[in-house]
Amino acid sequence: LILVSLAGPIANMLLACISILLEGLLLLYAPNTVFFQTLAVLFWYSAVLNVGLGVFNLIPIPPLDGSKILFALLPDRIYYTILRYEKYVMGVVILLVLVGVFDKPLSFLMVHVLRGFCTLTGMPLGGLLLFQDASAILNLF
Repeated sequence: LILVSLAGPIANMLLACISILLEGLLLLYAPNTVFFQTLAVLFWYSAVLNVGLGVFNLIPIPPLDGSKILFALLPDRIYYTILRYEKYVMGVVILLVLVGVFDKPLSFLMVHVLRGFCTLTGMPLGGLLLFQDASAILNLF
């Protein structure tokens, strides 16, 4: 169950890493035309979106994948107690997202994951240099 729950976030992180690599290669080696600049921006948005989805999905609140990972590690008694309230939690999660409770923690994690991927791939930070706080990135969507 843990491996299945990790599949989505891992896929998101791999796509983000590939997007950053492609964006960096375009910035370094492609001709400076509108087409290639637009393509680089597309790859950058793909990286930001995938990191955001991957990090959000790891939050340990049902029905997100992070909760499945956490529940697999909990004793059965605690798991069944939490399971009784799972249907109510989704409404609370939606409310918390709409109110913006996750904005600061998610933006903090997104910026650092993106910087880590840029370091890992050896690519320039690209669009990340424009933002000190990923809340500006989140407002782009």
